[in-house]
Amino acid sequence: MLEKSRALLIDVGNTRTKYSVFSDSQELSETKILVRSQNIAFKSSLTTILKTCSMVFIASVVEQETNAIVDRIKQYIVTTDNILQYKVIKVRSQEFGIQCPYKQPEKLGIDRWLTALAVAKRTHIATAIIDAGTAITVDFVHNGKYLGGWISPGLRLLHESLIANTAQIDAATKRLQALQIGDSTEACVNNGCLAAALGIIHGAIVQLERLGSHYQVILLGGDAEYLLATAKMTHQHITIEQDLVFQGMALFVDSAAIQV
Repeated sequence: MLEKSRALLIDVGNTRTKYSVFSDSQELSETKILVRSQNIAFKSSLTTILKTCSMVFIASVVEQETNAIVDRIKQYIVTTDNILQYKVIKVRSQEFGIQCPYKQPEKLGIDRWLTALAVAKRTHIATAIIDAGTAITVDFVHNGKYLGGWISPGLRLLHESLIANTAQIDAATKRLQALQIGDSTEACVNNGCLAAALGIIHGAIVQLERLGSHYQVILLGGDAEYLLATAKMTHQHITIEQDLVFQGMALFVDSAAIQV
């Protein structure tokens, strides 16, 4: 097994790139977030970051961005003659003893797989992992198994789709403090989109209750704080863990199972 080293973890999403460093002491650094327009700046500073690491793990849903990052890493290895191991993490039928329920595992988003792995390896409690971003994804884990989940449009996509595909509706997006009954078209649209998102959380809890009396909901993603505030749920059942993808990636660092 390889010695534990500082590892750079890179998560490339549809709209943002995030990265963190997993230290020798098994701790994740503060997550850095870049919107797509800042990716050039990230790539240009990547050489500096790589000097402190001996391993790089990449999880990406955007192939073009993945290729650009890998090219920069290869360039760094050639120009510095440093030993640096890197791995683009892919979804497999089984990882760390956890089965993927998809018949075609490669169709599952790597971010969903990583969050499921992180939760399945640490608890047997029934859990709904809700990533509220461009899409709202829900993934269920129970007894150390990943069961699958749901995919729905996120709040912004819900709003944009309704405006684009419905005649005579024109409503600016507003962040509501609480769910109410709308008294105008704009209020109806904004409350309706929020109701749809909150309904997903409620539906997930219904599924969890069928699995057992002890359960938890974990929120992450750009709209996690907003949905938590408007859901008004007890802290006992719902929490926010924005670094859950990186927790899943850290499992690969611990195992040091790198195939370059």
